[in-house]
Amino acid sequence: MVEHCKRLHVQYRSKPRQSWQLVKNLGKLNGGLNAGIAKVTCSNPSARGMVFIEKRFGAQEFRYRVAHREIQLLHQVSDHMNIVTMVDHFLDEGALRAAVYLEYCDLGSLDAVVYQVAKGRHVHERKVWSWFFQLCGALTYCHWGPEPGRSDDEIFQLGWSRIYHRDIKPGNVLLTREGGQIVVKLADFGCGVSEDHLAQAQSEQLAIKQQVGTPGFDAPEYPFFGGASDVWQLGVTMMCLCTGTRSPKSRMNPGGQIWDKSRPAGESYSGRLSSKIKLCLATSPRQRSTSYQILQLLDQASVTEMSTLSKDRRPMALFEPHDRESPPARNHIPAFESGPEWPVFLAQGGRQRWNQMNTPALSFF
Repeated sequence: MVEHCKRLHVQYRSKPRQSWQLVKNLGKLNGGLNAGIAKVTCSNPSARGMVFIEKRFGAQEFRYRVAHREIQLLHQVSDHMNIVTMVDHFLDEGALRAAVYLEYCDLGSLDAVVYQVAKGRHVHERKVWSWFFQLCGALTYCHWGPEPGRSDDEIFQLGWSRIYHRDIKPGNVLLTREGGQIVVKLADFGCGVSEDHLAQAQSEQLAIKQQVGTPGFDAPEYPFFGGASDVWQLGVTMMCLCTGTRSPKSRMNPGGQIWDKSRPAGESYSGRLSSKIKLCLATSPRQRSTSYQILQLLDQASVTEMSTLSKDRRPMALFEPHDRESPPARNHIPAFESGPEWPVFLAQGGRQRWNQMNTPALSFF
């Protein structure tokens, strides 16, 4: 039995455990299902000098139980290192108010990176592979839990409830610096649902009718959803990062930017990267690779394909010091060369490393 599997049943708190002080209101960002975002600090001595994010919910979010759902989902998955960590929350049924308190990611969202790529900036290919792996790991954790690849019956017996994010896009991927590298964190589970939610009477039909998500990132099977539609959104997100596409064309966004499904990584990156992103983009959800299958292939690529890429000499910088017209050369450099490489957990691989990824990022509460 896996000890850290857990169901979504949460004891909601009517007041936060900690005392929070406002630093700056950030408004209602990203068009999300929330009543406002703010930077806050915490009075807990263990958090001295640290900044957090307060995401507020109002009466409308109560009506659709968005606040309840997001607290439940984050309670289950935010111990993964590539999912934003919830450190506190409150939910006041009488006042129809709620908030979640989240770790602060100092480099902003991937959407801002895509914007710069569209203007000609270039992200080193090693970073793109790494972020692809990290996001796929976060998605695998949502879909499969801490022991991926098990059958549906085994997952149920372990007490894990599959989670479908349903709104994966650059704006819901945050970046921060950790351990000498830039890492990505999947955020904003306001559109997410779990198998537990869908097991409730008529909830699946209600979820379909809600028409959630962002036009341009809708899978071909939309409004139907599942793990396969999350994988599609992951592929489109990676395509946007590689090509600077900000509003991709889709059935729900017919006026969007046309993109090349045959080479989603564009011309600035290797065909090998495109081939892995294409695994996310099969038109039929039945033919689409699962998040865990793609994660395994990316893990293998850490050994077999990374040796063909030049070393990332600026691991803590988002962009290379040149524009798209002069992308970095893909020199053949030995994989064992010293210096910043693709994250160590990729090169080592294996279930032991996977389990180490599922540790709380913040533990002072």
